[in-house]
Amino acid sequence: MANTHRTCTLADLRVRDPFILPDPDTQTYTLCVALRSSGDHTRPGVGVYTSVDLETWEGPTTVFEIPVDFWAQEGIWAPELHRYRDKYYLFLTFNTGKPLPKSAARPEGDLPSDWAPLVQRGVQVLVAESPLGPFRPFHNRAHLPADRMTLDGTLWVEDDVPYMVYCHEWVQTKDGTVDLVRLEDDLSGVEGEPVTLFKGSDAPWVRPGRDRYVTDGPFLYRTRTGVLLMLWSTFGWRGYMTLIAASESGSIHGPWVQQLRPLFMEDGGHGMIFHRFDGTPMVVLHHPNRSPKERALLLELEDEGDTLAIVRKLPTGHPFADPDLPLEARVEDLLSLMTLDEKIACLGTEPNVPRLGVWGTGHVEGLHGLAMGGPPGNWGRPLPVPTTQFPQAIGLGETWDPDLVRQAAAIEGYETRYLVQSKRFRRGGLVVRAPNADLGRDIRWGRTEECYGEDAYLNGTLVTAFVKGLQGDHPKYWQTASLLKHFLANSNEDERTRSSSNFDQRLFREYYSVPFRMGIMDGGARAYMAAYNAYNGVPCTVHPMLKEITVDEWGQDGIICTDGGAFRLLMTDHKYYPDLEMASVAVIRSGINQFLDRYREAVGGAVDRGWLTEADMDAVLRGVFRVMIKLGVLDPPDRVPYSSIGTEPELPWESEKHRALARLITQESVVLLKNAGNLLPLDKDRLKTIAVVGPRADQVLLDWYSGDPPYTVTALAGIRDKAGDTVRVTYAPNNEDGAAVKLAQEADVAIVCVGNHPTGDAGWAQCPTPSDGKEAVDRRAIVLEQEELIVQVYRANPNTVVVLISSFPFAIPWTQRHIPAIVHLTHNSQELGNALADVLFGDVNPGGRLVQTWPHSIEQLPPRLDYDLCNGRTYMYFRGEPLYPFGFGLSYTTFLYSNLCLSTSRLQPDDTLTVSVDVTNTGERAGDEVVQLYVRHLHSTVERPNKELKGFQRTTLQPGETQTVVFPLKAAALAYWDADLGGWHVEADQVRVMVGASSADIKLMAELEVGGE
Repeated sequence: MANTHRTCTLADLRVRDPFILPDPDTQTYTLCVALRSSGDHTRPGVGVYTSVDLETWEGPTTVFEIPVDFWAQEGIWAPELHRYRDKYYLFLTFNTGKPLPKSAARPEGDLPSDWAPLVQRGVQVLVAESPLGPFRPFHNRAHLPADRMTLDGTLWVEDDVPYMVYCHEWVQTKDGTVDLVRLEDDLSGVEGEPVTLFKGSDAPWVRPGRDRYVTDGPFLYRTRTGVLLMLWSTFGWRGYMTLIAASESGSIHGPWVQQLRPLFMEDGGHGMIFHRFDGTPMVVLHHPNRSPKERALLLELEDEGDTLAIVRKLPTGHPFADPDLPLEARVEDLLSLMTLDEKIACLGTEPNVPRLGVWGTGHVEGLHGLAMGGPPGNWGRPLPVPTTQFPQAIGLGETWDPDLVRQAAAIEGYETRYLVQSKRFRRGGLVVRAPNADLGRDIRWGRTEECYGEDAYLNGTLVTAFVKGLQGDHPKYWQTASLLKHFLANSNEDERTRSSSNFDQRLFREYYSVPFRMGIMDGGARAYMAAYNAYNGVPCTVHPMLKEITVDEWGQDGIICTDGGAFRLLMTDHKYYPDLEMASVAVIRSGINQFLDRYREAVGGAVDRGWLTEADMDAVLRGVFRVMIKLGVLDPPDRVPYSSIGTEPELPWESEKHRALARLITQESVVLLKNAGNLLPLDKDRLKTIAVVGPRADQVLLDWYSGDPPYTVTALAGIRDKAGDTVRVTYAPNNEDGAAVKLAQEADVAIVCVGNHPTGDAGWAQCPTPSDGKEAVDRRAIVLEQEELIVQVYRANPNTVVVLISSFPFAIPWTQRHIPAIVHLTHNSQELGNALADVLFGDVNPGGRLVQTWPHSIEQLPPRLDYDLCNGRTYMYFRGEPLYPFGFGLSYTTFLYSNLCLSTSRLQPDDTLTVSVDVTNTGERAGDEVVQLYVRHLHSTVERPNKELKGFQRTTLQPGETQTVVFPLKAAALAYWDADLGGWHVEADQVRVMVGASSADIKLMAELEVGGE
């Protein structure tokens, strides 16, 4: 056994499955590692390094080499060194390389092409009198038959009985297990048959629906309160990770329950625990899980009694940790201390540098409430933590209330911080992938529900409000970081991974990029996601606009990330690069600094080839660390105003404040589309029976990006509660056997609740109903399949109210012609039923307004992939009469507009005028009016829209009250993008200024002369 000793640190050693044994007698730590047959080691074996301080290590000393006549010759895995009854034992996994006999090859069916080979391997125990060996095997065979494919054995002694806990390989079973077998007293063999403690698929963090469930590296530990825990590893949503299971009985025999909080998620596993000589518990992990970068990661643990947690100590002693230094100086210092490998590791969504005490923060979803729930999107993975859920984004848009949207986002940001910082949860991340700044230019777009509508200015205003709510109003720190999605022109789902959105510079500047520009420049967002699609033939993930426009022009100096899988799609779908190494160069040099999918091999390969340099990494990582510093994750808690969130005893989603806002914003989102004969509001004192029918009556449906609300109130429940004991409320979900018609005939009024299913009630990329859509699926129709139910109920009872609960506009011309009262609202709100009932019974006067043009039929829509608005898209260019116009919505009261006044009749290019108008509530109920300001260029030298929204204000007026609504209007808002000049141009023109209740209901107008530049 040749030994060439050296002095090194853990960072110098390539180690898989590290194991450290402390010896209190000698005050020495021993690290055992598998030795490959190369260099000084002529045969595979096991070596040990020793240390007295866990920092400097000496070795290796070879303590075992595989004999030439040994049963397994191919290598050794997962060496563990245990002291038991004054002797030392190595638990080793051996690999023979020999195929399993067919009788033992157990996976059924066709195996994937990347399935690992089915070969003999097994765990064997060796013994020595010293940790420095030499170790000798008891037998020339594994402790268990090698065709059982056992690995990663560890020792546990309970009631003076030794046991081996090990893994039964997933390669053989598809669903790996953690098993237990009793050992003989001297550990020379096993007694009895093994038993299974749990399966890989039992773990909440493994990926559902996979064809394999990995179990790896079990290690047992009893906490300070006597709870028996087991560390083990698998591959979950974020790759290699370390989980914790707990024995309910306190015994090795279990039963074992998987804890919902993983110990380590950032590509590290096969952990073991030991105590430093000062008593501090430590965990050592194999991190990362890809050679040749594998190292032993040593971290301090907190023993919480019933579980374990990594102690994430704040960095000290370096300038980057000084909160009083300028941000840029801190970033540069941190980069100067990092290795190239650490920089590559920080290009993921968990930018951690444990060696320096730097712990980043991951991403979460949050379009209308933090998504930490279970199905349908399963963003909670796996723990469905309740969080406050608001209406879908399209519903938030229909409030036309930026301040209310800001409040909702602030609540979401608070709950996000709470889950990250609360010791009870420690879940999620502080980068929130919201809002969606894409524009709903086509109502067939499957993700229409995620945007705020078709108008760029309205979207930009609400995007800005949402960003400000998430990030908070502190001048130095953010509550959370808002990450806008998906730059740019990402509004088709079918073919989205290979299609190109094609349009000119004017549409880029004047329409598609507006919400992103406003979110960044006005809202202060410093993170966004590049879209899957191409723009004018160049994939957005590598488009020059990322740097040239968002960074250089708009000042976006933070995170730019790929969408999930977009990196690989550059090669597979766009066919833009022949391999991922070449693609990685383009992605990073385009400004991307966070990958949402596997990237390390490709980036590492590009570095090895000299295609990428450390300077390239530094250039993009500056943005990542700027965001981390703004979030305060590198600063002492007493300096960060949001650090106390998570310490309060009340769960925020259970607070009355959060519930009340969910109800209020849902009330404000309700749009009254028709109310002939004033059928609404309902007067319960004049009603004896109400029939509530339809498939959406007793459901609160959640969309793909929803969280898990703490409770839900359906339309039926809300109506029953509001109607009280004096009104009989009946219910039928459909007209099977004439049930709905019968109830309608017997009722004073019938309420029909219909609408789409926001996930299509189907799996990924599936929507059986043609008019349903969602991510990855565009709508194939816009008719309402349930309209026949409406017809049947109406014929039975003309006093019919249709409640359309939908993510999209529908073509419902028959319903509009015949049904006396129609109400629209969106899915997902936990308070849906209460808010709806508040409106139906008149406690709340509806004031929501539509944010998209609703056509009579699909024939009024241009081709789905036509991104040129001028061909009949949106209210700005729509041809013909819509079913409902953009901005439309009725009220239980009436309003009078008067006294339109412009502060000047001539506007110069650098000036701002004010537009004022008096609005009077002429009805008998208090109500909200959304006053809308539009302009039309009368003699422009370039093509302009029919009208453009330039301002809006939602205001509440009491009966008889008059308010003066004032809008600022800058000349710059009237400019167009001059592609020849490469800039904005205010031209001399006559502009019609219009105010009204919708884009089609203009009440007053005035003419304005604009002076040219």
